[in-house]
Amino acid sequence: GLHLLNAVNGKELRTQSYPPCRYPTDPLLIDGNLFLCYDLYSVKSGQKIWATKGGAFNPPIAYKGFLYQGDQEGRLYCIDLKDGSVKCTGKIPNYGTFIMAQGKLLILDDGKGAIHVAQASPEAIKLECNLKLPGERQGYFALPSISDGRLFVRGELGKVTVYEIRAPDRKS
Repeated sequence: GLHLLNAVNGKELRTQSYPPCRYPTDPLLIDGNLFLCYDLYSVKSGQKIWATKGGAFNPPIAYKGFLYQGDQEGRLYCIDLKDGSVKCTGKIPNYGTFIMAQGKLLILDDGKGAIHVAQASPEAIKLECNLKLPGERQGYFALPSISDGRLFVRGELGKVTVYEIRAPDRKS
């Protein structure tokens, strides 16, 4: 189960049980609701608001009223946070992980050692470009991360590749 604590004093507010899920991901707090595994719950009442049919694989991302969630079959879903309806689906190459930056999904392709950049939209998840990761072939299972305009990607051999992804300053 999940234990909800008061952030100020640490006292337990409530314990929330939920059905077991095969690939549990990080819970995500969204506008007073909690997305957990496959379902959205009200934090106040503990009641389920809606449920998805897929299985979680990647930590979910909430963006502009939609939830982006991958499953164990390599699909990426754009889900309407209001009602849980699937707006569109896309493919996650080779069961990769993904993060979001400035409205773009950065999808790590474990099989090809590449980062795919896709536009996040409820109409379609459109692939825009690819970035090949250098060096020897290795598994990439960790979530990429972004800090100070740089993209960090760690492979299973412990090597970290860093990319400058910030747009250059344009001076007139």
